[in-house]
Amino acid sequence: MTATTKQARPDLPGELRTALSRRWPLVVTLMLAAMLASSCGIFNRSSTSASTDFLVQTLPDDWTPMTEPAEVNGFQQVSIDDDEAKEYLLFFYYDSQVGATNGPIGGIIYDGQDDTAIYDPNTVIPMPMQPLAFFVPYRLLPDWTAGKGQGYLGDESVTWEVTPEDQNSGFEAELVVQGIGANGATTRLSLFRWLGPKNGYGVTYFQGSYSITMPDWTAGEGQRIDKVVTLEAFNDRSKLCSQTDWTRQSTSAQFTATPSNVTFCLGAIPAQPTYPEEVVLAWLKEQNSEFALTQDSQDQLLLVVPNPPQQIVSLIYPGTATVSGTGNTTMSTMTVESTIVQDGVQRVVKWHLREVMAAEGGGTTRWRIELAE
Repeated sequence: MTATTKQARPDLPGELRTALSRRWPLVVTLMLAAMLASSCGIFNRSSTSASTDFLVQTLPDDWTPMTEPAEVNGFQQVSIDDDEAKEYLLFFYYDSQVGATNGPIGGIIYDGQDDTAIYDPNTVIPMPMQPLAFFVPYRLLPDWTAGKGQGYLGDESVTWEVTPEDQNSGFEAELVVQGIGANGATTRLSLFRWLGPKNGYGVTYFQGSYSITMPDWTAGEGQRIDKVVTLEAFNDRSKLCSQTDWTRQSTSAQFTATPSNVTFCLGAIPAQPTYPEEVVLAWLKEQNSEFALTQDSQDQLLLVVPNPPQQIVSLIYPGTATVSGTGNTTMSTMTVESTIVQDGVQRVVKWHLREVMAAEGGGTTRWRIELAE
């Protein structure tokens, strides 16, 4: 594993060929639907969810709208663009097997329009004080325009809310979508901003296969997300993760990242780490003498690594222990190789561990560090 400074970049698409070339067939369909709805007297600017039911008929056959939990059931009113009209947000399953809803979760926003200036500013046909003329569909994810090819919104479920605009600081409103993974934790985070009628919604996207947390942010209180912590689980035996801390740059949609750091997925150090690499990681984090074989071993370890490192880049270890001796002289040993950064310098440290009987008895054994080099 290598660690480099990364940057989460918002969607900044270039000129689209034309909005009409991508959306015209669907826009025509939605125009007709909107005209029919208005002629029946069921749609206006203060419409209810019933007035958007006809939009379901325009969805691709392989999109299945989410029905639970309640806050993502059907069309939800949302507005983070620069007009007063409401938009309608829909979450759906796609890439599912026939008759199932086991695919990833996507999202789309239908933006109601009452004039044609959205497509050609030189040909404006305003219709003030009239029902909406048509809807423009804007994909959230999945999408493949510039800057939006990262992925999807969630695996098992999603939650969403809007962080409002702050005119004093210049912070733009964002649609926050948290994707829930199979472990019940947030594993995907999407922050959407309005880029304009032709480019739709840009996204800053985070993925953490184990979890994503947002320190110092409380949902529902209108606070913006300034920090994000992602945990990517290793395919390993010790439940270790790669942690990356992301920090927003001022009020922009860009975040910068710290170098990735090896840590325990659960956060806290286990009371009694089982595998040798866990023992090494636990010692590196707190330099607890409990994980050294003897006090002389602890003194020697502190000579090699005087202080907890700034970064733990990687831990490399064999799958099985080396066994030597026979009978009462049998001894199991293992060597773990770590790459760490200390005082700004990256270096490799090898840790030699021995299996010993647990001090508390019970017939079990523990791994302890004998020396480092």
